[in-house]
Amino acid sequence: MKKNNAFTLTEILVVMVISSIVVSLAFVILTMVQKQVILIQGNITDKEQMKQLEKVLWKDLNEANIGVLASDNMLYFPKQNDTVRYTFSENFVIRTNDSFFIPIVDKVFFLDGQQTNKGFIDGIKLTTNKTYNSKIVFVYGAKDAAFYMNN
Repeated sequence: MKKNNAFTLTEILVVMVISSIVVSLAFVILTMVQKQVILIQGNITDKEQMKQLEKVLWKDLNEANIGVLASDNMLYFPKQNDTVRYTFSENFVIRTNDSFFIPIVDKVFFLDGQQTNKGFIDGIKLTTNKTYNSKIVFVYGAKDAAFYMNN
C-alpha cells in the first residue's frame, strides 16, 4: 500500500487551536487600540474647546475694552455693534449663541489687579474640574485712558 503525504487529524487540530489563539489576541489588541484612540480624540476635543473658550474670551474682552459682571454667573462685553453675553453654569459656558461644554469649578473676576464681585472687569480667571486636569485659564484685557476718565 502506498503512503499518502498528508497531515494527520492531530496536526490539523493543533494548527487550528494556535490560529484561533492568534486571531483572538489580534482582536483583543485591536479593541485596546480603538479604546485608546477614542480617549485621545476626547482629550484633543477637550483641549480644542479650552483653547477656543480662551480665544473668544480674550477677543471679546479686548474688543470691548471692559467687561461688566452682572451677577456671579452672567458677564457682558458691550461693543459698538452688539453685546456679547456669557453665562457660566456648572457643566458648560454659553457665549451668546455658542456653547462650550467645559465644567468650570471656580471663576474669579478682576479689575486693575484686584478681585471684584460686581461691576466692571478687565481680567478673568477660570478653573476647570479634574476631568480637564484642573486647568486654569487667565484672560486679561487692556483698558484705554477713556475708561479712567469716564469712570
